[in-house]
Amino acid sequence: MFETIEAMRIAITQFLSVTLVNNSFLFLNLWSFVHFISGGIIMVLLLKYPFFRKRNSLFVLLILLGLWEIVEYPLYTFKLGFAIENRIDIAWDLVLGMFGGIITHNYFNGGKK
Repeated sequence: MFETIEAMRIAITQFLSVTLVNNSFLFLNLWSFVHFISGGIIMVLLLKYPFFRKRNSLFVLLILLGLWEIVEYPLYTFKLGFAIENRIDIAWDLVLGMFGGIITHNYFNGGKK
């Protein structure tokens, strides 16, 4: 059973690693959509708490997304299916995660800060 799970993990990781755009300014792969969606999901969770609903939610989202990018490196080191990313990819992961969070924030707050 473990071999089946490992094979599925590898297949999903390879699929999401398909590069869509790669140049000196922009790097997008299918993981980019995962970062966009995760930014929105994290924002929904943050907005459940009154402290984050009124303020700080975008800043906390940026901190959480940045921490995830830092955690990804050891995951690669231990061969857990993550690939080392270049700086452009990391920057775009943060931008897209924030964009997903901002859209979610504006949706639930009616565009108000």
